[in-house]
Amino acid sequence: MRFFILNGLSTFLVFPILMSGTALSADLSAYEREGYDRILVEGSPLESIDKGDKAITITFREAKPSLNGVEAVGAAKSVQSAMQQGQTLTITFNDVVQSIRNFQIGNRLVIDVFYDRQLVENEPQTELAIEETTSTPTQVQTPEPSPTPINEPAAKPTEEQPKAEEQKVPEPENPAIEEKNTEQTSPQESPDDLQTIKEVDEPAPVLTDAEVLPELADATIVTVSSTSPFALAVFERYNRLFIVTDQEEMVVPPQIAGAGKDAKWKLSEVEIDGGRAWSMPIPGNAFIRPEGSGLVWRIVISDVDPQLKGADIRRRLADPSDLKIDIMMEDAVELLRLRDPDYGDDLAVVTVSRPQSRMLKPYDFVDFDVIPAVSGAVIKPESDGLRIVSTPQFVTVGKNGGLDMARESQNVVLQQVMKEEERAILDDADPEGDGGENSFDRVFFFTDWGGTLPGHEFVERRKELDQFLVDAPKQSKTGIIINMVKLSLAQGMGPETLGYLSLLEAVNPQIGETVEYKTMRGAAHFLARQYDRAEQYLKDPELDQITEVRLWRAATLAAQGQEEDAMDIYQEGDGKIAASYPYRIRMDVLAPLVLALVNEDKAKEALNLVHQVDEEGQRRTAGERATLAYLKGRANRMAGNIEESLSDLGQAALVDKLGPYGVRSEMMLIQDELNREVTDYDEAIKRMERLRFAWRGDHLEYEIYEQLGKLYIDHDKPRQGLNVLQRAAENTQSVPERREIVRMMAKAYKDVFLGEDFADLDPLLAVMVYDEFKELTPVGDEGDQLIDRLADKLMDINLYSRAVSVLQDKMERLGEGQHAIKTGLRIAATQLLDRQAQAARETLQKVDDMLSNYSGEDKDDMNQKVVLLKARALADTGDYNRALFMTEGLDDTADVLRLRIDTAWRAGEWVKVSDNLSKLLAGQNLTMAAPPTADQVQMILNQAVALNLSEQYDAVQRFAAKYDMIMKQSPAYKTFQIITRPRNLITLADRETLMNLTSEVDLFESFLTGAK
Repeated sequence: MRFFILNGLSTFLVFPILMSGTALSADLSAYEREGYDRILVEGSPLESIDKGDKAITITFREAKPSLNGVEAVGAAKSVQSAMQQGQTLTITFNDVVQSIRNFQIGNRLVIDVFYDRQLVENEPQTELAIEETTSTPTQVQTPEPSPTPINEPAAKPTEEQPKAEEQKVPEPENPAIEEKNTEQTSPQESPDDLQTIKEVDEPAPVLTDAEVLPELADATIVTVSSTSPFALAVFERYNRLFIVTDQEEMVVPPQIAGAGKDAKWKLSEVEIDGGRAWSMPIPGNAFIRPEGSGLVWRIVISDVDPQLKGADIRRRLADPSDLKIDIMMEDAVELLRLRDPDYGDDLAVVTVSRPQSRMLKPYDFVDFDVIPAVSGAVIKPESDGLRIVSTPQFVTVGKNGGLDMARESQNVVLQQVMKEEERAILDDADPEGDGGENSFDRVFFFTDWGGTLPGHEFVERRKELDQFLVDAPKQSKTGIIINMVKLSLAQGMGPETLGYLSLLEAVNPQIGETVEYKTMRGAAHFLARQYDRAEQYLKDPELDQITEVRLWRAATLAAQGQEEDAMDIYQEGDGKIAASYPYRIRMDVLAPLVLALVNEDKAKEALNLVHQVDEEGQRRTAGERATLAYLKGRANRMAGNIEESLSDLGQAALVDKLGPYGVRSEMMLIQDELNREVTDYDEAIKRMERLRFAWRGDHLEYEIYEQLGKLYIDHDKPRQGLNVLQRAAENTQSVPERREIVRMMAKAYKDVFLGEDFADLDPLLAVMVYDEFKELTPVGDEGDQLIDRLADKLMDINLYSRAVSVLQDKMERLGEGQHAIKTGLRIAATQLLDRQAQAARETLQKVDDMLSNYSGEDKDDMNQKVVLLKARALADTGDYNRALFMTEGLDDTADVLRLRIDTAWRAGEWVKVSDNLSKLLAGQNLTMAAPPTADQVQMILNQAVALNLSEQYDAVQRFAAKYDMIMKQSPAYKTFQIITRPRNLITLADRETLMNLTSEVDLFESFLTGAK
């Protein structure tokens, strides 16, 4: 039920929700999905869940399942029977059911039952009704009930995630000042409400193509448009993108472009009153950025963090009986109610007219949650009668009797404490001692500090300490803060511990010199994955003799990749100290040590630590399961158990939410499958591309980019590979790693141009790689050879201007000297081939300048080449007389003669043409012993034309007699006879067509093409 009141400037929405604390019956509902049924159990805390292959038993703590709900569940196609006994419900499934998974969101239990629809439709349906009993369960046959009418969902869910992951709240520098930690429970909840339900070990089945982390090398753009202005809200929940508009009659659905379109991502419409909404699965680590407004909005999904900024909240405390929260977000337009199609809970969605209006911070209050939105705002009610009012200036959340919240945030309280205490340094000693003298082997007593406290007890204990800190006199605050440090550290909360340690040092600066403080700060930095800072504290000389500190320091070095140094510190058996640690801390400390032992060929000790982590009956998160499987896989491989290793790595890589070790497992499997030739490079690259979005921000991201870059290069895609490696170099903070990446890039770049496969490389791809990464060109002869090979390839397909650009880079690298001059001559010749005479003259001027300082033995030869090229440049600009004049003083070499002939021919100086052609032909030594070549034939024909056009008719007849027998061996003999006919037989028309009978061959071109 919802109510809207429209008053021009504001709307409000009331959510009547049945909460677990007041429910007398548990609500059950069944939804038919494509390929599976979803059963929702909500409204009451659960005591226990017992799941078998074909049945699941649920025991409620405070309520009984409603009869209507039990009947609805019994009507599901996958259910064979549903039986209730008091506060226990047993659901038995059909034999055709393939798998069952269950997960919990707050007080809502979700059960997905996967089956083959075709088999179920062929099975006779057992018609059941459920009758409540107080002693033994009774099952009564009734006529077939109609299945509960259910709408098809807009999107399928991803693997379960804890609520804290949904909110994606980064650990604060001082977590004590957060509004409410995601592990906290509300004051109204009983401790038993936080009892953890048994996890399901099997991974969730893949439900859509998009959820297999599609390739996102390029951005995906979703465009929402209409013919009239509309407001929009965009948010992500459980790896699903939601797009909500306030326009009910929007004709065109959102359009997908870019990588998502190539991966066949699909938007599914979600039912909503007063607007239209769509949902689509997206990769878990993708970033979302909204753009536009009015008629056209764009949602950009990519791997680039847009660094968005959003609104914050304001407490309304004027009326103690009516406490409210304002979301200080402007431009709110419409307030809509959306029911999540996969999880069944109601959300209040605020659409906005501008993409910059957003509530991006997550909050977890007693009465409601704020879900981060990249555009607009999303509120998830958690109590009955929540009232949400939307205005253009802000959105107000309240309820009858007021919200349950603190009148001030802890942030304000603790900041005030710090402000007061930093003025006074306490002289009294630490009431718990400065701890940990060098004679002790232990410094961390996590069990005594609260490491085994369940979640609700931890929250209550922390609340007590927070209150003690506020109320305590300043001489007692140091001890209270130390207890807060130990409690947070024992729970494995590194960033929160660092916040308390900073507060402790502000209150008592002398505490920073104690052994206990150094060890706790080192451990806190380690658990926060700030390994370099952890080492600064753990390597203190005062801590050298403490076995436990030695263990943590070795783990710190191993986590930074300094495995040899770690093994120098670690002593066999040190890992046994961690046996009493809480499981998460034990895993964090021992995991890098296992890998260091494996890499140092100490498989036996590595397996011993793995067995220590693999505690029997230990409940684990998906990330912890992936970590353990990866460690087993690495240790088993080192021990020679290859099949077991592959099985373990496969288990780690199948985890839906890959943690760091799941990612490493997938990387190892990819390389292993390539080595065994059971996969190809295209598939390997696709899988590696997905990993780019599975992990960011530390050394592992560097490893992913490194391996992906190698795959691209090995698969003859050098440009993509070098781009990926360049990104790896930019992302890493380690100078040695950056240098190693650059060395790798330089080798790959050099192999592209100097390797055996260069002849088959596409010239355009080659020059693109060169242009993007020319800074990788090696110095010296290798670099010169690389550029020359590239220039040759470009000139072979007449890309003269690109070849000139490459050669100019070479000349700049050389500076001056013989090689620079020769390169300049080659550039000028190439420019003349490209009909760039003026550019050639400018290049030759630079060569002249270099020659003035050059004294090599080949200087005269180089000067002559400069003159020839200058003359050709003059001829190309039409200055034929100057061009011919420049060549007069040169020896009659073949190149000089050819240049003169070409220039005189273009100038119409036929006597000069015939004189120089005569000299050139004389040097050919033509005889009847061999037929003339095509070039020689052309020179003979051109000489005959020149003699005719210069009216040397007697010379024509002598020339004809001399070359008649030679030309008889040529296909051009008839042409030769026509040109050399006696003058009285030549008509005017014949004379005018003489030029058409011969080709104006560029005899000097052979000199220019020598630049190739």
